[in-house]
Amino acid sequence: VVVALADAWWVAIMPRLDRPRPVGTLGFTVDLTTAPEQLPTESDGRLQPLFHRGRTLAAREGYTLEQRELWTQDGRLVSWNTQTVAVIK
Repeated sequence: VVVALADAWWVAIMPRLDRPRPVGTLGFTVDLTTAPEQLPTESDGRLQPLFHRGRTLAAREGYTLEQRELWTQDGRLVSWNTQTVAVIK
């Protein structure tokens, strides 16, 4: 679930584009920094909401490199990943 959530959000460069465009992932790595069994859950067992932060580190000629993070509500880093994306014109 954590890996799926790490990749669930739009790429960070989307707000800078003049319109929505298709994108393709060229490279994706993820590091889990909190053991999944230690993630906070609701009383019914569901995972508590996680906070997402995505940043474009570099962009050039239709390619972007992103850093993405997921955090718990109490400030623990859950995952850190990088993603290389091609923005299709």
